[in-house]
Amino acid sequence: MDQPDYSKYSEPELRQISKHIDAGRYPERVAEIEARLASLAAAPREIPTVEEGPALPATVAGVWRRIGAFLIDSLILALIGVIIGACLRDQLMALGPWGRVVGFVIATYYFGVPQSRIGGGQSLGMRILGLRVIRPDGAPLGLGAAALRAAIFCLAYFLSGLPAAFTSLNGSVASGLSMLLFGVSFCVFYLLLFNRRTRQSLHDLAVGAFVVRATRGPLALPAAHIWRGHAAVVAASLVAFCVAGVWIARPGATDTALGGMLRVQHVVIELPGVTGATVMVSANLGDGGGFNLLNINAIVDASTPDREALARRIAKLALENYANAKQMKTVTVTITSGFDIGIAQFWQSQNYTHTPQEWRVAGLP
Repeated sequence: MDQPDYSKYSEPELRQISKHIDAGRYPERVAEIEARLASLAAAPREIPTVEEGPALPATVAGVWRRIGAFLIDSLILALIGVIIGACLRDQLMALGPWGRVVGFVIATYYFGVPQSRIGGGQSLGMRILGLRVIRPDGAPLGLGAAALRAAIFCLAYFLSGLPAAFTSLNGSVASGLSMLLFGVSFCVFYLLLFNRRTRQSLHDLAVGAFVVRATRGPLALPAAHIWRGHAAVVAASLVAFCVAGVWIARPGATDTALGGMLRVQHVVIELPGVTGATVMVSANLGDGGGFNLLNINAIVDASTPDREALARRIAKLALENYANAKQMKTVTVTITSGFDIGIAQFWQSQNYTHTPQEWRVAGLP
C-alpha cells in the first residue's frame, strides 16, 4: 500500500486519522502524523483581519445634532445647579439678581474648559453625540478662545435682565442694554439655523471656530465663507434691538402700555429691599374683556418684614405710574423670595390680588 502524503492534510483531518489508525501495524505513519501535527502547532498562525472602510471626513456638524448636544449639556448643568442650590440656598438668596452671574460663570466654565484643548474640544453632550470644536487647522481651541466663545453663547440667557438691577442707570440705557443682549441671543440662533455654508454661529465666528463631526478621517471644512448678507442681518439686528430698547424706555414713552410697564418696573426696583421686579399685563380668558390683569412680581430678601405693607406700596406705585392701571380688572402684587442662577431656581411667593378700587380702600390715595 502506498504511503499517504500527510503534508496535504489539514490539522483537523490529521487528528481524525490519528484516532483511528492502528498504531501497532503502522507505527511509522503514527510518527509521521505526530510530527506533522507538531509542525503545524509550531507554525505562526494568521489572524484574520476585518477590513475597515475608508474613514469618513470630519465635516461641519448639522444644526439638529448641535441642538441635541446642547440639550444634553443643559440637563447636566441643571443637575449641577440643583446640587449647588441645595448646598448654598441661603447664600444664593442673598445675592438677589446677581445670582445669575453665578450661573453665567458656572456655564462658561462648563462649556469653555472641555471645549478647549484641555478637554479635547468636547463637552459631555458633544462627546456623546460625536461632535468637536476646532480651529480651521483642525486643532482644538485654546482655553481663552474657548472661554470667550462660551461666554458669548451664555451672555444673553444669564445676563439679559441684569441691567435693570442697576438703579443708577438711566431707564433708557438699562432697557437698551437688556435688548442688546437679547439681540445677541437672536443672532446666535439666526446664524445657527440659516448660515448653511459654514454652520458657524455668532460665538463660533467670534473666535474662528467650527463644530465638526468627530471622526478619524481627514478634515473637510467648507471652502466658502459666510454669506455677507448674514453679516448685514446680524449688524442690523443688534442695532435694531438696542434702538428699540432705548425707544421703549424714552422719557415720553410712559404713555404707551409697554413703556408704562417699564416705568412701574423701574420704580418698584428702587424700593428698599427689592432686588428685582417684573411687570406683565395678561388677559382674563374667561371674561372676554381683553388684557385687563396687571401683575407685578417683586423679588425681595427672605427676611423682608410686613410683606403686605410692601405689597400695598407697590400697588400704589403701579396705579400712579401705569396709565391704564385704573381700567384693570385686578392688580396682583406677588412678593417673592428665593434665588435664580439660570441653571437652577427656588422661589417662595405670596400673592395679593385686589381690584384697583379695593387697593384704594386699603389705604391708597
